Amino acid sequence: MPTEIALLPFVESAFDPDIFSSAGAAGLWQFIPDTGRRYGLQQAKHYDARMDPFAATGAALSYLQELHDEFNGDWLLALAAYNCGEKRVQREIDNNRAAGLPADFWHLSGLPKETREYVPRLLAFKELIRNAPRYGVSLADTPNRARLAQVRVNKPVDLRRVALMAGLNSEHLINLNPCFRTGVTTPEYSNRIVLPRSQAQQLAQIIESQPPAASRQVYASKSSSGYNRLATVKIRKKPVQYANAKSKSHTVRRGETLQTIAQKHGMTVEALMKTNSKHTSRIRVGERLDIIA
Repeated sequence: MPTEIALLPFVESAFDPDIFSSAGAAGLWQFIPDTGRRYGLQQAKHYDARMDPFAATGAALSYLQELHDEFNGDWLLALAAYNCGEKRVQREIDNNRAAGLPADFWHLSGLPKETREYVPRLLAFKELIRNAPRYGVSLADTPNRARLAQVRVNKPVDLRRVALMAGLNSEHLINLNPCFRTGVTTPEYSNRIVLPRSQAQQLAQIIESQPPAASRQVYASKSSSGYNRLATVKIRKKPVQYANAKSKSHTVRRGETLQTIAQKHGMTVEALMKTNSKHTSRIRVGERLDIIA
């Protein structure tokens, strides 16, 4: 398989795994629901494997390989079919042959405009990456080592709570695991959680110490985020609102420290400071602190 296939999510989604198109396609590889299910990507109320970069990548490569075989080893036709469907591409091939015209990708003028631009976009990304200095493009140095780790946990995990307890941004683990649509993992569909490798051990310990999380309601709101010019279709994000997230406050008493308060409420000192926008551990009697329950 050509290595430039790895660049296809640039064209599909601008490498954003938490993205929906107006046609209902989702994730890095923009699977529509039916095609996703055909390649093993489960979809339920609180879980969507199309948003799992690991699962969706495996499914996309399987689909592309099948298209490659169906179109007799022609990758350009396979890519076109990935965009607009194999039946549409085959129909245009048949029309050209009936008219005595060449039937390669570049001569299929009846394909949708989006598809006729889709393949050249991938080839353009390939050229930009291969010859970046020629085009004045400066690419970031990306060491060839893993930055993510995976753990398997057979209980629901509140990713927002775990992140806060580790002193991370509340959305950090949710952004790494967008397939869990409420921010709470669903082990009945997937027991794999993606973590930053540098903090994987700490996070795994926090997860192990937590009781099973309660499920949350999720509301997908309409967005007017507009058009992502790197993608092939109009997209809209569906931000998650945590309707059942619980918070409370703690009034500091004489003799208490941030350490004792954090331990009392099952948080780390770092998370407690972050939640309350504190830059030092200094507290005063009578001060009210926000607690993430």
